[in-house]
Amino acid sequence: MKSCGYGCTLGSVRDRSQFAHYHYMSWFEDRITERESVREHCRVIDANAIPVYEAVWRQIMEVVEEAGASGIILCPGGSSEERYLTLARERLDYRLNSTERTISAAFGEQSVVLGLDVCDGGVVCLMHDGKRINERVAARLILDPFIFPELPPFVCEEESVYERRGMRSL
Repeated sequence: MKSCGYGCTLGSVRDRSQFAHYHYMSWFEDRITERESVREHCRVIDANAIPVYEAVWRQIMEVVEEAGASGIILCPGGSSEERYLTLARERLDYRLNSTERTISAAFGEQSVVLGLDVCDGGVVCLMHDGKRINERVAARLILDPFIFPELPPFVCEEESVYERRGMRSL
């Protein structure tokens, strides 16, 4: 009998079925492991999404105070799940979408969507256009077109997570 190198022999039909079963289970077990990894990734994001959402809101509130000192009155409101700002007759809605694992801000015809991901060290971070951003940049991405719609949009210049790791952007 010949050994197949996987702890079975290739001499009988029974042994061949075990060999096929082993290969089937190998990729199958890989997919189970992958699924568990994805579930853990999602669990970490779900456990930390609200603190990240609140950290961005705190940065937004700092801008609201700064704007008020400059004569631009932004009025915050809403609940912890659905917040908003008003400026004159315009309204910006700020939400955490836990099923899509995103933070979004919408006003008029425009919207800004920030992804949540697990970055280095298992820390949940904000993502925009494939780039890791901090809460201050997130607040600016959200507020700049709302407060200054007549000006060219703010463009985030931070390097992407892929570039920082020495990989080309996907």
